[in-house]
Amino acid sequence: WTKLVAGDPVLLSLFAMADPVDDLSAAGIKVRVLNLAGSEVAELLVSGRTSVKEIKRKLEQRLKEEQKFFPVCLQDLSCGHQKLEDASSCESLSWKDGDDVSIYLTRSSVDIEKCLPILWSAESRSKAAALEFHEIEKLCAKCEEIFQHEPMLLETSGPLTVVGNIHGHFEQLLKLFEQFGTPDKRRYLFLGGYVNKGPRSLDTTCLLFLYKAQQPENLLLLRSNHEEGQMSRIYGFYDECKKRHSVHLWKNFCRTFNMMPVCALVNEKIFCVHGGISPELKNLDQIRQLERPCAVPESGLLCDLLWADPARGGSGWGENDRGVSVTFGADVAKDFVTKFKLELICRSHEVVEDGVAYFADWTVVTLWSVLRFKAMETPHIAAVMVVMEDG
Repeated sequence: WTKLVAGDPVLLSLFAMADPVDDLSAAGIKVRVLNLAGSEVAELLVSGRTSVKEIKRKLEQRLKEEQKFFPVCLQDLSCGHQKLEDASSCESLSWKDGDDVSIYLTRSSVDIEKCLPILWSAESRSKAAALEFHEIEKLCAKCEEIFQHEPMLLETSGPLTVVGNIHGHFEQLLKLFEQFGTPDKRRYLFLGGYVNKGPRSLDTTCLLFLYKAQQPENLLLLRSNHEEGQMSRIYGFYDECKKRHSVHLWKNFCRTFNMMPVCALVNEKIFCVHGGISPELKNLDQIRQLERPCAVPESGLLCDLLWADPARGGSGWGENDRGVSVTFGADVAKDFVTKFKLELICRSHEVVEDGVAYFADWTVVTLWSVLRFKAMETPHIAAVMVVMEDG
């Protein structure tokens, strides 16, 4: 190196810009990276020229070498009460050779005020929104945290607007919010079915997740059979994530989906779910006690809540033509409502021509909230259900 550097001013310049090797016995600034509990995550040796962004890169590389998964890109670094900006260098922070510095990893929050206007822009109405990968990644992490602290059976009250399947129809979701009001002005309960089959599942889910992060009490999001790995891989969401960003992003969404609640009880009278009821459901506490994170199983209570269908013209429990879960007859639906002192079961899961369909003498209502869905041969109506304060 000495001869090459001495004879080549370009190499000399490059050598001068390079950081020292992470040899903790060498001179430099020793940086101890801690989590919020005070436990050491890693120890790095850096120079005065090293930026905070470079420290993050070194940390990510170190953890990767140690085969540890840690989403460094989702974190901020802080020293004391000061957040460290990515562009700052160690010199600008007054760190000198020989210093031993402790810094902390803290959760970085998604920039909602930056991302929402992008999705609402005129440009995003005609083509895919230009959201950055790391912002979406942080958004998933934020919503995963919110869902984790919500019960599997949400208990809420009106006034509330209940929305059925959207299935990636982003422009229709924008029109719905334009007509009824955005979640900062109106409360919503969505019954799942955000991804797959439609043209823009990623933008649809990002818009809902952004409002969830901004207004967690005003926007309640339930899980459907499509918010899970296998279904989203087959019916389009996987391909969209891969094409626009990466498979890694799809995995982040799947991890977030596994934390979502699955049912809601509105005004103690309306049982809301994506699919239907289950022969295994004897007590509502069974829903509350479902453990997370949870993949959707091929059978059982969780499977039925997301997959079951009414058996129009049938009675009792039956086999489902979908090849998954069960069907429930009018008698079963009425018994369920009576047993749990309810007035209505509200679900989605099926395309219905008028946007709404009733079953079992108005005991069950199915909502569909997408106009001109491709599975229908003829034009049809989209519907939502408005629950008043008194139910």
